Amino acid sequence: MIDQRETLAELAARVQRLAPDRRDPERYYCEKSEIAAALRRLARDFDQSSKIIPNNTGRNRTV
Repeated sequence: MIDQRETLAELAARVQRLAPDRRDPERYYCEKSEIAAALRRLARDFDQSSKIIPNNTGRNRTV
């Protein structure tokens, strides 16, 4: 399984390279949509993997 940090780094690099192309303007919008979908999946997976665990101090921590 790919580490979430690696995935975020890859998505950041894709955003940095993202630029409109005069020869293929649709490619920009397709790439933008793919990046947005990947970020939404990552956020959803993060929410599902986060757990709140009570500890003996009376405070909760997120894992």
